[in-house]
Amino acid sequence: AGAAAAPKGSPAVLHELAQRGQALAQQGRFGEARSTLERALLVAPADGAITLGLGSVLRAQGSYSEAARVLSSAAALLPHDSWRAHLQLAFALLESGESSGEQRAEGSLMSVIAQTPRLEQAHLELAQLYQRQNRLDEAGHRLHLVMQFSERANLPRLLFFNATLAIQGGR
Repeated sequence: AGAAAAPKGSPAVLHELAQRGQALAQQGRFGEARSTLERALLVAPADGAITLGLGSVLRAQGSYSEAARVLSSAAALLPHDSWRAHLQLAFALLESGESSGEQRAEGSLMSVIAQTPRLEQAHLELAQLYQRQNRLDEAGHRLHLVMQFSERANLPRLLFFNATLAIQGGR
């Protein structure tokens, strides 16, 4: 006798759907990834990792407002490890071009930094946001924080950014 098929809502089916959705996204097959992850969420609507995956796929498809909504849910579903969702959320908000996006993105980036204080990407994104808003002292502060714990490989890029801030600020 052969093995019985896993029930429709079983953990095995959920795992297979999540893995398939992730694999499709990595292959750039975002439409298929989206439908697969949406099916997985029908099985487990409170799964933060799958919600995060769906939000990332929506962002890759350019559906920034929808991605922001889904990624906000993912952050709430992953309270102790929400930094990944908040980072993707910040990107989606900045890419959306919505007027409230920058303010909400700043809040998301601050949430990332609160959980992962040495994540260079979050500090640099925040510094660039501050630079665009002409908040040069705050941008410089973020940049100096990164320079304190950055790998040497990133130093030329950081020094260039610092010089750009100095020129903009007339220093």
